[in-house]
Amino acid sequence: MKTGFFEEAPGVKSTMRLQSFIALFIGAAIACFAIGTKQLDVNVIAVVTLFIVGAFVPKAIQKYAEVKKQ
Repeated sequence: MKTGFFEEAPGVKSTMRLQSFIALFIGAAIACFAIGTKQLDVNVIAVVTLFIVGAFVPKAIQKYAEVKKQ
């Protein structure tokens, strides 16, 4: 059986992967909107950075915690 896009293992859905994907998508959307409307400033860069970090860091922490637990 093949592992799906938002699955940890075949048949096991992953909320963490879905949340990371949503955070990445929202960060990209905010960045595109800010560039398109020429409203790019330090505050927008900070918000986009937070969304991008929020997309990748939780999964990395989860992998690290699983390794330590074993």
